[in-house]
Amino acid sequence: MITVDDGVFQAAEQWFLQQQGPDGSWRGHWDKNDKDALLLTAYMAETLAALKKKDAAKPEARLASLERALAFLAAHRDLEDERYIVASYALAAKATGNDKVHSDLLEWLRESAHDQYGAAYWMLERNTPFYGWGHTGQLESTAGADLNRRPLGYAI
Repeated sequence: MITVDDGVFQAAEQWFLQQQGPDGSWRGHWDKNDKDALLLTAYMAETLAALKKKDAAKPEARLASLERALAFLAAHRDLEDERYIVASYALAAKATGNDKVHSDLLEWLRESAHDQYGAAYWMLERNTPFYGWGHTGQLESTAGADLNRRPLGYAI
């Protein structure tokens, strides 16, 4: 482990916040439409929601960014068919106290679980933000769903 100057973290956060689009989304170079932007936006919303207020250089900027991201995700709920996206969105909703959205997303995750050998896993239709796919991607998706307190294990 090494010590990192707080200014580095604050500068990185500011840079990430500046990359957010006016519609509340974050988009990669490969994103062609709103559905493509959901993965990165859900992950960024989860990350922003998990950060502590005291760590922010400008907590009001982080909160405004998070609110725009959650609004983008809510407006595109009909496109969210990927378990990784739904798990990230659910974690952000839970961290921000939006119990109704969290509950609805958690129910969708429960209904989309695949049971195998007394455990469960969630399928993955595309790569994760960390380019996980196949069993690795399923494990990442399952971990995200499990963080929403679904007491199921991963089955390979």
